[in-house]
Amino acid sequence: MDIGKEQQGAQSIYSDDLRSFGAADVTRDEGYYTSLFSDLPHGIVETDLSGNIVFSNPAHHKMLGFRDGAIIGRHVCELMPDESQQLRFRAFLQDILANQPAPTPYRSQNVKGNGQIIDTLADWIYKRNDNGEVVGFVAIITDITARVRAENSLRESEERYRLLAENANDIISRCSPEGCYTYVSRACNTILGYRPEELLGRNMQDFCGGDHVEKIRQVIESKNTSHPDRANVIEYPFRKHDGAYVWLESTFRIIRGLKTGHIIELIVISRDISHRKEDEAKRHKLQSRIQQLQKLESLGVLAGGIAHDFNNLLVGILGNADLALMDIKPSDPAHELMQNVKESALRASDLTNQMLAYSGKGKFVISKIDLGELIGETAGLLAESENDDATLHCQLTEKLPPIEGDVSQIQQVVTNILTNAIEAVAENSGTVTVFTQQVEADDDYISHFYLGEDLKAGPYVSLKVVDSGEGMDAETRKRIFEPFFSTKFPGRGLGLAAVLGIVRGHHGGISVTSKPGVGTTVEVLLPAAE
Repeated sequence: MDIGKEQQGAQSIYSDDLRSFGAADVTRDEGYYTSLFSDLPHGIVETDLSGNIVFSNPAHHKMLGFRDGAIIGRHVCELMPDESQQLRFRAFLQDILANQPAPTPYRSQNVKGNGQIIDTLADWIYKRNDNGEVVGFVAIITDITARVRAENSLRESEERYRLLAENANDIISRCSPEGCYTYVSRACNTILGYRPEELLGRNMQDFCGGDHVEKIRQVIESKNTSHPDRANVIEYPFRKHDGAYVWLESTFRIIRGLKTGHIIELIVISRDISHRKEDEAKRHKLQSRIQQLQKLESLGVLAGGIAHDFNNLLVGILGNADLALMDIKPSDPAHELMQNVKESALRASDLTNQMLAYSGKGKFVISKIDLGELIGETAGLLAESENDDATLHCQLTEKLPPIEGDVSQIQQVVTNILTNAIEAVAENSGTVTVFTQQVEADDDYISHFYLGEDLKAGPYVSLKVVDSGEGMDAETRKRIFEPFFSTKFPGRGLGLAAVLGIVRGHHGGISVTSKPGVGTTVEVLLPAAE
């Protein structure tokens, strides 16, 4: 409500006539002015210099609930509800008498005849005699009780909503149609680390991470859609004051002008959902782990069953082959054929052992192993037998703690990983580097390993093989531990599937990091022996 404008309006209507009230005018008698003031809808009061009422029109009497003439002779202060207002009014009269400023609007309260208190606005004007001397005052009085109540109600409502916004856990903000902040609640300090004034004038798109800027832009421009006033809810990362990102879930509401229908502003309510995002990621990871465990378990049961049955058949083949070789002379052509049968059965036996290793049911002969020495021997043999275009480097830590395991199985792990790396770089004359070190692995470090949730924090020995090959894409990485899967044609044996089974059987973990054009890094963690 703009009281100032209404004051000016009331003053402009009556001031010209009332400025000359009491001045000499041979054409107007007192009855004329009395009749004029009696018909006005506003209260008209005439007082002497002390503030005693000498005239009050019917509208003023009706406003206060008195019969006509009942307040004549009373001081204006007698119509006010308390001493503080009375003192303030007396000071007001003294001030305008001493300084004689322009007529001044005065806002106060009056007590009606029934005791009810009303709010009034009065324009006080000088009453002058024929010589131009101030001999009293004339006031034009308006009842503004309804307006004051509306103002108070609006102010209380604004205060309630302000307190609600400032004390809400969510960030409540107002933005221009372009997305620039015009108001931000104090929750932004707790969630984002910014003081509210640091965000004012800034565009929210400047803080949005990655490809999510497009989401914000589409929401801001949603005024062009068929449902422009529908609330939009989006999730996006927001850059905090310290440079880190927090996930927000924001509800956007478009506010339009009542008359024009144009976009006035955006109301945005944002909630921190970082914990929910973390829980979703953990749940997704857990689901993937369960699916992978179920897959490994199913394949393990299948592989173990086939391996045992196949092994029983091989026992018969090898036994009969040995008996036949005893009866066949070496000069007999059948002797060489039977020897080939035996060698083929022995190679099949190696495949059976790989299947048992993958299923985790292989028989291990446990001993303490110096991993550095075993790698040195294996790497030396591979360097001699593999393609000359692959360069093999070993950076082995001295005095590593031993690990406990089956020497032949661990050697198979080293051989398979090194063979894959050497073949990956052979075509482009790349390098393969082997690292060993002792690692004090915590839960965070272990979490990056394949099925690392089963590992316990503690001392481990790390074997890391880094090649400069072409690398693998995401789809290939998902399948590298599947039995008989290979990027080479034709595939050979169980490959990394057997490696995974052996590592799991030794209570270790394995991780594979690879990107196309960057190369591949395979790391194996095995518990250090006490």
